[in-house]
Amino acid sequence: LYNRWFAETRKNSFVRAGERIGAAVSGGPDSVLMLEFLARMSGDVGFQLAVVHFNHHLRAAESDEDESFVRNLAERYGVPFFRGEGRVAEESRKRRRNLEATARDLRYRFFLGLIRQGKVDKVATAHTLDDQAETVLLRLLRGSGTRGLGGIYPALGGGKILRPFLSLTRNDIERELEERKLAFRTDSTNRELRFQRNRIRHELLPLLKKNFNPEIARLLAELSDRARDDEETLEQLAHARALPWRVREGKEEKIPVRALVELPAAIQRRVLRQ
Repeated sequence: LYNRWFAETRKNSFVRAGERIGAAVSGGPDSVLMLEFLARMSGDVGFQLAVVHFNHHLRAAESDEDESFVRNLAERYGVPFFRGEGRVAEESRKRRRNLEATARDLRYRFFLGLIRQGKVDKVATAHTLDDQAETVLLRLLRGSGTRGLGGIYPALGGGKILRPFLSLTRNDIERELEERKLAFRTDSTNRELRFQRNRIRHELLPLLKKNFNPEIARLLAELSDRARDDEETLEQLAHARALPWRVREGKEEKIPVRALVELPAAIQRRVLRQ
């Protein structure tokens, strides 16, 4: 599995020799295997590896045990360890946002902070093909358009946040962990069906796989690839078609209604969003 993954990852040139890459490790199976692969890859490519971990303080002692586990992993691999923390439940109540969205915001603020401080150049997260499929279904159920169906992007922030595991399934990872005898932590909240993503993971996707198409996860991931390609082209086209008509006045930008309504509806929407 490593050789296949290495060939795919090198083809995309997501890391270069001399860069400092932070592996975002929660302690779960996906991130543990990503750390193992990146540690091996660092020797082949010549980049510097670090482990980054964000403690969400959502599971009392379990969260602290996860942090200790990840810290020990960093020591075992002989790489720097950077940790951050946030009281996600309290922050969620203050913002009146759900736990998942708040946790993501705080976690990525920590990652980008490490990059701004010069401690790492990029951060890699261990999102998988199954995570991609779940995200596409979640967005579809919320009524997203092409942009939302693009799901989890392989890179964010100008290539500063990387997702090198998007081509691997959860089954791939579980088999590889068993073969390599790698220990990992299990997040008890991943089974709680009060979270919509967990209901999609444990109820909806298995139902679709069993009763409609056993390859549903891969098909949804391929849909996200096409949606991202389409969205990139349409965004560029919208910018080019509207450019002659766009007028900047102070902090505002305007376009004549007559020019706008002559554009196709798909282009109109993107011009207004831009």
